[in-house]
Amino acid sequence: MRDLSNQEILALQNAEIGKAQPKTPEQIEAIYRTGINLLVSASAGSGKTFVMTERIIYLILNGVSVKNLFISTFTTKAAAELKMRLDKKIRETRLTTNDFEQKKRLTTALQDLSTADIGTMDSFTLKFLKENFYLKNLDPTFRLLVDKTEQDVIKREIFEQLVDDYLSEKGSISQERFIKVMNNFSTDRKIDNFYRVLDKINTFAVSLENPLDWLENDFLKGFSNYQTYADLPDRFTAGLQESLHIVYRALQENLASGLITGKAKIENTENFLGNYEFLIDCLTAKNFQKFIKLYKEMKFQFVPNANNKENRDEVLESQKETLKELISVNKNRLDEFVDSIKHQEIIEKYHTAAKALTADLQLVAKEFYRRYHAYKLKNASLEYADVTHLTIEILQENEVLRKVYQTQYFEVMVDEYQDTNQLQEAMLKLLSNGHNRFMVGDVKQSIYGFRLADPSLFMAKYKAYQCENADGKLIRLKENFRSKPEVINFTNNVFKYLMDENIGEMTYGKPEELVVGNQKLAEEKEANDLTAELLIYKDEKTPTSEDEEMLSLDELVMTAQAIQQLVARGVNYEEIVILVRSKTNNAEIERVLQSFDIPIVLDEGKMNYLKAMEVLVMLDVLRAIDNPLFDISFVALLNSPLFDFTENDLAILALQGSTDQTFYDKYRRALQGKGLKSDLVDSSLTAKLKGFDAYFQKWCQLACQDSLHSLIWQIYRDTHYYDYVGGMKNGQLRQANLQALAERAASYESSGYKGLFQFIKMIDSFLSTKNDLVAVNIALPSNAVRVMTIHKSKGLEFPYVFMLNFSKKFNTKDLTNELILSRKNGAGIQFTTDFKQEIETEFPYALVKMTTLPHLANALEKEYQGLAEEMRMLYVALTRAVKKIYMVGKVNATQIDDDGQFKTYQNATFNENDRLDETIRKSSQGYQNWLLGIYHAMTDKTEMKMTLKLISNEELADMTPSNLKTDKIFEELLADSQKIDGAMETIEEVKLAKKMLDEVEILNEKYAAGIQLPTIQTPSQIKKRYEHLMSENDVVVSSHQKYSQFEFLKTDKKVSPTELGSAVHELMQNLDFSNVSRETLRQTVSKLSLREEVKSKIDLAKVLTLFETDFGQLMIKNAAHIKREAPFSMLKTDEKSKEQYVIRGIIDGFIKLDDKILLFDYKTDHFMSPDAISQIKTRYQMQMNLYAESLSMAFKLTNIEKYLILLGGPDKVYIERI
Repeated sequence: MRDLSNQEILALQNAEIGKAQPKTPEQIEAIYRTGINLLVSASAGSGKTFVMTERIIYLILNGVSVKNLFISTFTTKAAAELKMRLDKKIRETRLTTNDFEQKKRLTTALQDLSTADIGTMDSFTLKFLKENFYLKNLDPTFRLLVDKTEQDVIKREIFEQLVDDYLSEKGSISQERFIKVMNNFSTDRKIDNFYRVLDKINTFAVSLENPLDWLENDFLKGFSNYQTYADLPDRFTAGLQESLHIVYRALQENLASGLITGKAKIENTENFLGNYEFLIDCLTAKNFQKFIKLYKEMKFQFVPNANNKENRDEVLESQKETLKELISVNKNRLDEFVDSIKHQEIIEKYHTAAKALTADLQLVAKEFYRRYHAYKLKNASLEYADVTHLTIEILQENEVLRKVYQTQYFEVMVDEYQDTNQLQEAMLKLLSNGHNRFMVGDVKQSIYGFRLADPSLFMAKYKAYQCENADGKLIRLKENFRSKPEVINFTNNVFKYLMDENIGEMTYGKPEELVVGNQKLAEEKEANDLTAELLIYKDEKTPTSEDEEMLSLDELVMTAQAIQQLVARGVNYEEIVILVRSKTNNAEIERVLQSFDIPIVLDEGKMNYLKAMEVLVMLDVLRAIDNPLFDISFVALLNSPLFDFTENDLAILALQGSTDQTFYDKYRRALQGKGLKSDLVDSSLTAKLKGFDAYFQKWCQLACQDSLHSLIWQIYRDTHYYDYVGGMKNGQLRQANLQALAERAASYESSGYKGLFQFIKMIDSFLSTKNDLVAVNIALPSNAVRVMTIHKSKGLEFPYVFMLNFSKKFNTKDLTNELILSRKNGAGIQFTTDFKQEIETEFPYALVKMTTLPHLANALEKEYQGLAEEMRMLYVALTRAVKKIYMVGKVNATQIDDDGQFKTYQNATFNENDRLDETIRKSSQGYQNWLLGIYHAMTDKTEMKMTLKLISNEELADMTPSNLKTDKIFEELLADSQKIDGAMETIEEVKLAKKMLDEVEILNEKYAAGIQLPTIQTPSQIKKRYEHLMSENDVVVSSHQKYSQFEFLKTDKKVSPTELGSAVHELMQNLDFSNVSRETLRQTVSKLSLREEVKSKIDLAKVLTLFETDFGQLMIKNAAHIKREAPFSMLKTDEKSKEQYVIRGIIDGFIKLDDKILLFDYKTDHFMSPDAISQIKTRYQMQMNLYAESLSMAFKLTNIEKYLILLGGPDKVYIERI
């Protein structure tokens, strides 16, 4: 075939001018350019599949057989669609051409299409290996090991044997070194996490071209590349100089303008301005310790306090607030950096030790990889990655065979090239002759990082092919034929300010911007406003970490209202799609939207299949057949609708054997008439047992002889359970669920995993990890709103797109994992070491977990990769829309000022490259954070091509879901009830009953005090009972203790205030007062039965201040005489009812001396000033009097001194006598 010249291609491009639907010049070149490697960067909606189809037809017409094309697609579905398009196009072209030779070629192509190499890389390598298995001495009957559960079972068995060998001194490192490695990644003597570490390394390695080469040569690279903090990538300090410069410029301007006033504020400002250059130099030279020293000495108090006088200048005060916010934002970034390097000296000191441990991990990981690989080869069970590796090895080792394939393929084509990984790239290189690759994709749509896709492969060629003398050519398809101008312009406006090479991995410049390609669509008049909308709910509730992450009802109500408005304007439900990040909220989305009578289809279902009643019943049946000795499932089978043994029947069966026998044994005894209480088993129950046993024995035998699919359907037929559930509510869905269970069992066994036991084990593993299977969808309405993940939507288009949970933060958990892997840096670990030599302690060891320099570098690399992928996810979502985009999120009301402006974004700006401020772009706060940043940075908000709507509680008041609305309002119900008032009073029996009730009420009122008086009360109840008699001026009444603000009991997400308060009391009750020191306090805390998170919240230094007081010294001196947690009870008479009652309570402690008793009680009330102590004393006066009275009665002493030990003070423990 002859390659066309540049002039011939230009002629083809010119020939398109004037056509009704012309191809673009770039499409022409992508179709007809041959003889050179081509990278086609096909933006969203640019006709990528059309171009591929046209190119293949062009090659066929010019004599290239479809058998001489290697065409790799990302999914099997994509391959099927491409084949279908080719089939249609070949038939159409054959009808229109009059050239006999071309007709012949097209007919041959049509015949060869079904066997052509059009499919996924996995399908090709599998076909290749089945043809060339003998070259690797492989069993020709090898099977695919694709089931994750089966893989996990095998790997765990290998892991357990590996651990045994190393602990028996049979490994490549000593037992002692192995234990250190294992303990570094294990918790609480559980080594399961160590298994996950080895599995993670194995999974990562097999995605590379040569796993063993990476394990041997690259695994430790990070420890060589990064030996000090100064070696870390420049990204480690990214944005810091920018933050310093922003603060510098702001202070300089506001000092000159006179906004900054006051001697101290001016001195602080001048100090910063004078040291600015030195701070910059420290960062440039990476002299971080000098930077920290100077930075910590600075006082960031520059702005004068607000003027609260009546004649204050509001404009001036607004300027102050703006300056404060700007300084605060940038200082937070600097503070985070300072915090990240505060342990620099320690981390660098332990670098060598961490490297040694990682080297040992490397040896263990290699051994794990080798053993698992050897097992798969021995048992002829291969994963897809193994198939590809073996294919690559065969082609690398056999030059003749490699040349055959390189000669056979005229062109090596790959679709969705941006989602190719390193292993697939190696395969493509081997099949290509070096200048016949055709790669099409869009790096802006690379969203499969979790599958180890590597967009850097695309970007490397994207850059290289723009250079002179490159071995390939870049063609950009920019025209978007899918979307209206409103969608295209909005998308461009977002990404030109958001994406650059630093954060986004590519610069979204003019060459990358979308261009309106469908002028006819653009010119169509629309009745609806197509401007993109950002709908934000103003949440008045106090936010929690869970609330911030979850999709709220309010967001769904806003979505439902917007959908209803579209439908009211003539839009069909089927034109609308809801895009989500994950399927987590699918059930809630369905529930709320259906309550608005909006038909909905969950494309990927709800993850609740295993929770369906009929499925649960069948799983118990299968568990009982697999192991009848397991009581729970066996009894569940008997009591299920299949056999309906009653509770009484089961009770009788339970009496037929001793308590140490299984229920199955008791059932067998009853069946044979040999039970302990056989006289209770009547003829009816015996008939039931015989009928059940006949079926049960049959099923047990079938489970051993036939497939699971056959067994399940036999159970359905024998019990008519399938028909039974069909008659229930939602019967069609229930039957579909049962049918799906049988089909999933068949699919499971087809993967090579046989047996009921393994199937049950797989199901139980799902349940134990709180996972589920996708529910079955049946009878789906055709005109319905679709809900799907962004990943699922890729390649599709919808007139109206809703993005939900737009305010959700990005998932950054991977950045804190104890192991982060990198292709170029290897392993970055968190290192656990014994700090006993670093600190003074009487404990046998002091384990500390710290980051390492490779871990920091890998986390940094992963952070930027994650941000880039999130940008690409947003791009994919936005470009699904044909007409309009809706983005739905929420914001806490505290982030909105009185003017309705977002406080966080008041200082948002674009940098010198016209990109959004890096502080916002680098943040993990979510898509909404990015868009609000761009919106507020714009001087002209209309340029954004987006409408921002902030919706309050009041505006949502009338949007209540229909299924939550009552038929009648309260006033209507009240009016109805009043119509029958008095109707019953005419009946004599009712009159008599009413008279009796009235008499009882009179007695209740007369003796109310006695009736309401509890027989037993605590001092706290007594205090609460009589609080209303106290003067409100004398005491502040609190209905509950507030622990959340204790200075030395600061809470976090994991520790409740109640736990913390109890922890302090428990500490004081267990402390040995005869030997009080920081170390004894620490030892006492360590022995308490508390969670580590609780222990860490107690400020021992502050507790020690108690024993610096005179009373504390008295406690130490009389430690032997202290009574703690002393229970008491005494009889009292109620003044109102004159009834007696018992007071019971527990006194925190007292010291009994010869002539008096020192009573003390710990109180944790929070106070910031000693002035509040008098109120606290008044609050507990009555309670302490009761304690004193009980002690006086018990010991016949009148001299009782009462002390409050106040633990909630601002700076120390206070002792106050009452």
